[in-house]
Amino acid sequence: MIELTLPFPISVNSLYRNVRGVGRVKTDRYRVWLQAAGHDVNKAKQKPINGWYRISMTLHESDNRRRDIDNFFKGVSDLLVAHKLIDDDCFCTDIVITRVRSDVKKCVVTIAPSTGIPDERLNRIQEIVE
Repeated sequence: MIELTLPFPISVNSLYRNVRGVGRVKTDRYRVWLQAAGHDVNKAKQKPINGWYRISMTLHESDNRRRDIDNFFKGVSDLLVAHKLIDDDCFCTDIVITRVRSDVKKCVVTIAPSTGIPDERLNRIQEIVE
């Protein structure tokens, strides 16, 4: 199992910006967060989880702003892939995102191995797609 405490993540709406003639590029704010969060990942010295995994993310908020909590997952997930703590976010079987009130703004991430998608769930997904 991997446990990390990271800086409060950036909303998916603020990760990238459009640059004429170039396309989508990371915002300065996202680059700063990636550097700080990457430092925390390296300092934690966790062993990677290969293959299927489940993840829990607790957002510790210090203010009363309105937020869509699911918007904060993408940057964290991409960070975990970039630092090779997980193989790829396509191997995620379960995501739990929780919001709590706190004096310190941060994000606590727990990642654990998973057995994969159960056959009955996979069959239901295939039925829906077809």
